[in-house]
Amino acid sequence: MEIFVNDHSFSAGLPDSPSACAALEEMTKIAALAIELSNGRPIKRTRKLKEARILSDKSLIELIIELTKEPKYQKLAALFLDFFAKAPFVESFHQEVGSSVVDSSGLCVKGTSLDEASSLYFGAAVISLTHIEENFLKINSSKFGVRSILNLSCAKKMSALIWRYEDNPKHRISKDKMVNGEIHSAMQLDLQSCQRALSNGLLIGSSVYNRVGDQWYKFHCHRDNFFHGFPINVKTSYKDFATASRVFERLGVNAQGQLLWEQIADHG
Repeated sequence: MEIFVNDHSFSAGLPDSPSACAALEEMTKIAALAIELSNGRPIKRTRKLKEARILSDKSLIELIIELTKEPKYQKLAALFLDFFAKAPFVESFHQEVGSSVVDSSGLCVKGTSLDEASSLYFGAAVISLTHIEENFLKINSSKFGVRSILNLSCAKKMSALIWRYEDNPKHRISKDKMVNGEIHSAMQLDLQSCQRALSNGLLIGSSVYNRVGDQWYKFHCHRDNFFHGFPINVKTSYKDFATASRVFERLGVNAQGQLLWEQIADHG
């Protein structure tokens, strides 16, 4: 998935500069963690983000310039400037007359990061300024239909969203064997390759699927955000595997980071 700064979440509702700094710091913390969701792809923002109202009487760039004049905030201001004002920038996909893209309340989001996010077949996430309870933001595009955008607004919750591989002894064997009526399949990948396959897989329900070469792998979530995995060989009539096969047939080799089935454009 791709990650964006949600300029639509700026509403000039913060009471003072310290509150604004705390909120912006939270965004940069989320961004540092979120980069794992996108396999290191750069976070995008709009060209006009720096002009967004962060306080009733100040834009984001005005606040940052003000902070540069205070020694204790200079390093923080430099970090904000780098994160909120530089490329890569988003594209607008709804410029044509008659095209529309709106949020769940019906508010137009043309030209915001949600504009490009709505165009992505394999999903997107936005980093929001203020805490928003919804895990997903629903965006309705006249060109791309209804999309679910993953919302990131709390650094403490971020660790639970990042999939971690944890080796399971029952798959650390030289070949497949039957144990108490259950087949234990040998994991052929090393730990680094397992993590890479997991981090670039597709989550359906509580399991992640990915293909390495011609071999498919399934990763089970056994606790929190920790997964173990094993190779699978099943018929395409198996629903979740058929779903994953269809997605990867279009995607090819996935290097876009974590994918969520509820965000895939042909979901449902």
